[in-house]
Amino acid sequence: NKIDYLIATHPHADHIGGMATVVSKLNIGKIYMPKKSTNTKTYEKLLVAIQNKGLKIHTAKAGVNIVKVGNLNIDIMAPVYITGDDLNEYSAVIKVTYGNNKFLFMGDAGEESERQITADVKADVLKVGHHGSKTSTSQSFLNKVKPKYAVIEVGAGNSYGHPTSAALTRLQNIGATIYRTDKDGTIVFTSDSKTITVNKKASSIKQNAP
Repeated sequence: NKIDYLIATHPHADHIGGMATVVSKLNIGKIYMPKKSTNTKTYEKLLVAIQNKGLKIHTAKAGVNIVKVGNLNIDIMAPVYITGDDLNEYSAVIKVTYGNNKFLFMGDAGEESERQITADVKADVLKVGHHGSKTSTSQSFLNKVKPKYAVIEVGAGNSYGHPTSAALTRLQNIGATIYRTDKDGTIVFTSDSKTITVNKKASSIKQNAP
């Protein structure tokens, strides 16, 4: 019934669609969004829902700490100093550190945002940027992250051609074990601050008809 911290990575509908309903129906603690707006109905609906609840929007930007409790840290790595109109590059990039385990969530951030991040991004689990597009997950960035696991959120048979062979090759070359929602269904990572275990719920996969 409650979400303590709600993060809208950026204003694209595939990342905030349905979030207005979440805000309206549940008890929300803090909301984080990058300082970049758009004029879509989906985005406007979210802003109205936030306003109706009397909630304040906290700016998602590099250097912001969301949680610091014991050995749990949740920090925002990006956006750093993005300009221009590409909403993807304004994505909130989140790093979760729990003891020895580290998780990095890229939203739809691309190479420009990746280049601007100077903080330590080394992580065990990487939620791959922009659904595995060719404009994200650059080799130089992967060299910094060195992920053991890479997760690509992507729809089966999508019209964008995601994930691209270029992104997959880079992930394979870095030695990451790749999981894809279109092939593996729901992927759940569990951490006890020392060890990470992976559970795939493949029964949730919806296969396209041949």
